[in-house]
Amino acid sequence: MPITKENVIVADHPVDHSEVLPTAPDKPLVESYFEALRTRVATKGDRAFLINGADVTQKIMLSELEPMARQYAKVYTSLGLKRNDKMQISIPNSLEYFPLALGAWVCGAIPSVTDPDLAESTVIAQIQDTRALIVICSPTNAERFHKALAKVEGVESKLIVLDDPAAPNEYPNKAGIPLLSDLLKSDKLQDPKPITDFRTDQVSYISWSSGTTGVPKGIQMSFDFIKHRFVYGKATIPGWDLLTTCMFHISGFGELVIGGMRHEVVFFRDSDLVKDIKLILKACDQFNITKMIMGTHHVAQLAAIKDAVPSGLNVNRVRVIIPVGTSFHPHMSDEVKTIFPNVIFVNCYSMTEVAFLVSMSLSLTCLGPVMEGHEVKIVDPNTREALKPHQVGEIMIKPPYPFPGYLNKPEETAKFCEPDGFCHSGDFGHYDEDGLLYFDGRMKEIIKFKNNHIHPFELETLIQQLPGVEEVGVYGEPDPASQELATAVVRLTPGCQMSENEIIEAVAAKVDDFKQLRGGVRFVEKELPRNAMGKLLRRNLNSCK
Repeated sequence: MPITKENVIVADHPVDHSEVLPTAPDKPLVESYFEALRTRVATKGDRAFLINGADVTQKIMLSELEPMARQYAKVYTSLGLKRNDKMQISIPNSLEYFPLALGAWVCGAIPSVTDPDLAESTVIAQIQDTRALIVICSPTNAERFHKALAKVEGVESKLIVLDDPAAPNEYPNKAGIPLLSDLLKSDKLQDPKPITDFRTDQVSYISWSSGTTGVPKGIQMSFDFIKHRFVYGKATIPGWDLLTTCMFHISGFGELVIGGMRHEVVFFRDSDLVKDIKLILKACDQFNITKMIMGTHHVAQLAAIKDAVPSGLNVNRVRVIIPVGTSFHPHMSDEVKTIFPNVIFVNCYSMTEVAFLVSMSLSLTCLGPVMEGHEVKIVDPNTREALKPHQVGEIMIKPPYPFPGYLNKPEETAKFCEPDGFCHSGDFGHYDEDGLLYFDGRMKEIIKFKNNHIHPFELETLIQQLPGVEEVGVYGEPDPASQELATAVVRLTPGCQMSENEIIEAVAAKVDDFKQLRGGVRFVEKELPRNAMGKLLRRNLNSCK
């Protein structure tokens, strides 16, 4: 159980780095990783590292990772990439994703992993921030990135297209953008210089904030995070993993770091699941899938087909589902369990800036105990005083390693990190007498009605439980007389005839008067706006029609 000292919650055991990735002073972590791979293959034999669930003939083996990464490193070096330079990976989930990042580490460079579907203006802003020397894109976004890079002043990024069997290279060929496969054939490739000044507190890669409240910020991750990821990797269950979350997201990238080292990983692209969500069921039948790491929107899509599951598929081996990306409505777990009868849901609370997991629970209504290496306190947003059990305030997190900071944003970093090492989560929460954490909503999403605070997630959970509700988003409609009115945007399942009054009355029967849907209910036919990780873009709800 967690320990509470002076209203600060800490784990009852420290971080244990024994039996994790072995390192030596000044030895780059990527070389230790390769050494561990070679040892694994030599002692236990080769096996698949990553398999494309949409086309299972596409896979890479453990023994192929190091050679792929070193060849990519030679291409990077030949293009001028060197120690501490930055390069950008902007491709959909793919077999090559992690080897591309490993290749940057071999060069001592810093990969920036980004959403491949970003708008041109955001691409420009990110390249201006990173000054990336190399940008790797796909045939599907090559035109957008090509036009964006042409508008970045003072930076001459070299654009490379990763070949994709599922997409033609029409635009890259027409625009003269080199293909990575062609660059690999060059007889003038150069070996990178050896790294002699490695430290684990150096920046390993750059992730990006979701941008749900503004322009995405570059989040610098240290190699301490990569090493710490192996601590969690020690605890695993037999069987294969299935990954639907984006590889540029911390949960997806973290799975590449350690998941494939422990067991086979089957991955999907979101575009494949948009066409057929049942691909997940087919993969579970074909492979020994026991754990699934999924965007919450994919879990919701599975729940929606619970009555249309193809017969004859064996999905009973699945034991664990970890929904990631945004808050998960608990009632969906019962619907998904009609498909996967033996499954349990693991509720993970994490934040990119403070490493992998802050807390974990088998309850969808509780965040659980604080994970090893972290400290947590709940503070009053106004006085900053540490609060006692059951008092709601901001969740403050002290990670096991210092946060390297937001890229080129020292003021933002100073606002995020307090002098005592605790970082702002932007989440409301509380804890109980046992030191277990609870989530009470995003601070920036709070609806203010006559100085009362309404948490949208509470109302969304109530509405989502109503039969016939496909998805729902609640936001505050500005009102000069009372600040904001709680307003619901609802998409119903086909054929459902639920009325606005039925929803308003159902909510009113279960909440305090100030929490009622005074802004009404608006029905829409299209899916609600979400980012690539499935997070609801609440600021866009008022324009949904």
